[in-house]
Amino acid sequence: MCIVSAESAIDKGYILAFNMYFKECTLMNTTSKYSILLVEDAEDDEKLILRVFQKMHLENKIIVKRDGEEALRYFFNQQDQLILDKEDFPEFVLLDLQLPRLSGLDVLQQLRAHSETKLLPIAVFTSSNETSDIQKAYQYGANSYVQKPVDMHEFTSSIHDLGSYWTLRNASVSPYEYN
Repeated sequence: MCIVSAESAIDKGYILAFNMYFKECTLMNTTSKYSILLVEDAEDDEKLILRVFQKMHLENKIIVKRDGEEALRYFFNQQDQLILDKEDFPEFVLLDLQLPRLSGLDVLQQLRAHSETKLLPIAVFTSSNETSDIQKAYQYGANSYVQKPVDMHEFTSSIHDLGSYWTLRNASVSPYEYN
């Protein structure tokens, strides 16, 4: 079920408010010019995440990287310089922690160490419920930490919530717009 609420001030302080109830609804992002970077090594999780984003009709391009080193190479060259064009910079990163070659925590720490990516929204989406992982993720600058639910419905609901928040509700800027 989806509830759409609206409230508007009319004339001199009177307020018109209403709720509309729908059996189903789809959020559409028609304004974003940025991509979403998904860093996920589990193919089944990747497919499910992409399917949820597709059903949401997100217009963001989804870029998938399968390990931590690939994720960092997406941003930086061998000399550790940003290599992304404005159009390729992600609106947010959805980051798993258990990655081959370089862990998600290492990726997070390195992204926060660069001035060009230090403000990039990064949501950790992982199966780990270890207190130490949660603490480290926030210490290293994660904007969100969500444990992957085992239940399929809860998993898709979590992805829907993360996708709609970071692409539709959250205001973000690219590093080209930083002061």
